[in-house]
Amino acid sequence: MLNHFIKYHSLGNDFIIFDCYKKPLFYVDAALQRDTWSQFVRDLCGRHTGVGADGVLIIKSAQGSGAPEMVIFNADGSSAAMCMNGLRCVAHYLVGHYGFADEFVVHVGDHIARCSAERYADSLLITTKISHYAYQGIKHIKTDEGSFDGHQVWVGNPHVVIFEQTHLDWLAAHGHLLERHALFPQRTNVEFVWLEHNNEQTCNHQASYSMLVYERGCGITQACSSGAAATLVALVQTGALAVGDQVALCMPGGMVQGKIDEHSDIVLVAPAQLVFKGELPKDE
Repeated sequence: MLNHFIKYHSLGNDFIIFDCYKKPLFYVDAALQRDTWSQFVRDLCGRHTGVGADGVLIIKSAQGSGAPEMVIFNADGSSAAMCMNGLRCVAHYLVGHYGFADEFVVHVGDHIARCSAERYADSLLITTKISHYAYQGIKHIKTDEGSFDGHQVWVGNPHVVIFEQTHLDWLAAHGHLLERHALFPQRTNVEFVWLEHNNEQTCNHQASYSMLVYERGCGITQACSSGAAATLVALVQTGALAVGDQVALCMPGGMVQGKIDEHSDIVLVAPAQLVFKGELPKDE
């Protein structure tokens, strides 16, 4: 039933989007209730045998409001409650395809995100704001590869933020030990974050942090903006960042600007980009 798709990325975190915004809700429900849906997502996200993506996003009309709603699936076929890079891609698509302007809302599960777009040079910068998050304290995590103090943060999905420097090879090999640790029965996203004193990507003398991510249900990804949001919460909680101050969070896929504003909203700014459009065979 879902044949036409759009491939998007934000900061190298890439997604396959199905636009069902103007379709009846039963159309979407029929697709998602198929027994083969999870396998369909896994096959579609396969880098060598599918389209290739970190996840699948569906845009539908929110029940009762008519506003757009984003439904998220990880590359392993599991559902997800929040994806800020995915949200940025959906917002970019809504602006370009449907002409959304000024500030608009996108429903994500039980929550509402506020989005806006601003053209900068050849890019369309997307600002997203969320107000639902919670700092849940420090977890002392012991693994066969070492012990870590992680700040547990909920931003619609679970994160543990570890303020230590690490390497991508180590995280790729051992990140699953943290993602699937017994302390996190529902699994968790993992962020390693450290302060960079010399980073050429930043300006205005703002603080710059490097960040590597092991995403729940995906593994290593180029970027994770819900992880960036969780990092902002942990930075403010520890006193390393003041409310209203902006920082740069630099990931392999690029940089996101972020802050927690005077209204206690998490504000993230970064670009998104259309990669290509495609059509699946009818028997899919």
